Amino acid sequence: MRSSHRARRRCRSSRSAYPQFVAALSFLPALPPGQVASLLGERLQHLAMEEARAAATRELMQKRGLPRLLWVEEEYRDRLRAAEIGYVRSLIRDIET
Repeated sequence: MRSSHRARRRCRSSRSAYPQFVAALSFLPALPPGQVASLLGERLQHLAMEEARAAATRELMQKRGLPRLLWVEEEYRDRLRAAEIGYVRSLIRDIET
């Protein structure tokens, strides 16, 4: 009963956790631009690996015919990851120009 209450509350709330990456962004001005671009490039590589693993998992779920509601959290993470990849790429471009 308690977990279903928590799930309902979390689904309707727009409050989000404060991710570590967001916190790290506030420290970027303290680092040399070249180092920031390099670190963000490494992050892009990690995100690309996660994206490939997630795509393989999603393909398997779809092949097995699992209903979307059983993997919506992965779908949500995919969308967040795609947005982060786009943001990090644009940030690197801005730093390098």
